[in-house]
Amino acid sequence: MANCWAIAFGALVLLVAAFVLPPLSLIGHHYAVQYLPPSRAMHVAQFFEGRIQSAILVAAVQNGLFEHLAASGPQRLSEIAKALQLDRRALRVVAENLILMHFVSVVDRAVPDDETIDITPVTRAHLLRSSAESFVDFFVLQSHPSFNSMADNLPFVLKNGKLPPNSKHAESPDYDFWPHFARSTGTMAKDTGNDLVSVLKKHNVTPPASSGNFKVLDSACGSGEHGATVAAAFPSALVTFFDLPHTLHESKRLLTEKHPDMTSRFSYQPGDLFNKTLPKDTFDVTLAMHILHHFTYERCVELAKSYFAATKSGGYIVVGEMARSGEALPSHLTDFNTFPHIFNAIMLVSTQGGSAFTVGELSQMLTTAGFRDVVTVSFFPKPYTFLVARKP
Repeated sequence: MANCWAIAFGALVLLVAAFVLPPLSLIGHHYAVQYLPPSRAMHVAQFFEGRIQSAILVAAVQNGLFEHLAASGPQRLSEIAKALQLDRRALRVVAENLILMHFVSVVDRAVPDDETIDITPVTRAHLLRSSAESFVDFFVLQSHPSFNSMADNLPFVLKNGKLPPNSKHAESPDYDFWPHFARSTGTMAKDTGNDLVSVLKKHNVTPPASSGNFKVLDSACGSGEHGATVAAAFPSALVTFFDLPHTLHESKRLLTEKHPDMTSRFSYQPGDLFNKTLPKDTFDVTLAMHILHHFTYERCVELAKSYFAATKSGGYIVVGEMARSGEALPSHLTDFNTFPHIFNAIMLVSTQGGSAFTVGELSQMLTTAGFRDVVTVSFFPKPYTFLVARKP
């Protein structure tokens, strides 16, 4: 009996630690940065390091370093350079930084200048295509030239409140970033899609199986993995994928390649969401996954009205966004979900007035369009939030 109580007490301590220690660590970091001179200097220096560290990760991912080590196991630098056809000196410089960033570890130093390295648990968990929660897509996205131009735009935008003249942006009809986005984000979208399926089931969004097939709209579908994941979970789902023509061409290629067994349940409609091309009263479930942040609030209300018109009476809309918690400036001591604020800055330099809207703003868009019974679902510590609403 005493052992049972000891085990229960130990489990309770671990549970409390899991919830209490991360916030305490962040709070401690905040005060160290503000009041300890060495911490202040390191805090500033890390932002200089950040851009090149990101470039190092992009280079490692693009050249297949992590995937190679995951498949081969620990290898000497010379073996890796030969297998991946990499420059030996450059590989060593990249490897020494990856070690300090905790993505690679040295497992054998027996051969000077030709150490044996392997990936770390954090890399195995998050930087492989097969990882359950993979961040690979983020780093593949950064290989597109648009990412560099976004960062370079920020001084101009801060001064002028708008993008530089002739800048390509999210609403440019020939924006070549979107096909790249479709190719690069399948893994990330599938992970989000699994959470989407859980929301659909929990909130009884889909019609009962006895009612036959139901229609799903995956709007601005990109990779198409949101709609495809829904189709895989619900065999009666018929999914229409909607996007700009030059992006939808890539979406269709990807979906046909990855999901050949479901193509008979897929249809494709090219168009512009703002040109009234969506069919009326057609869809049981309308998906607006990571779309609204590209536009101004007013344009989002216009788009929400188009979704309302396309959704059947009694049907639902599901919105997925990197939503901020509120309009007030964040606090170091209470706002632990930092990514929506970073995402807000990305929208500042890549759109004409887009924003990482607050949950309240997103809810108001939907109710203004006519939707009712808005429910918010957070997946923290993941950075996104879902909103589910019904068309009366």
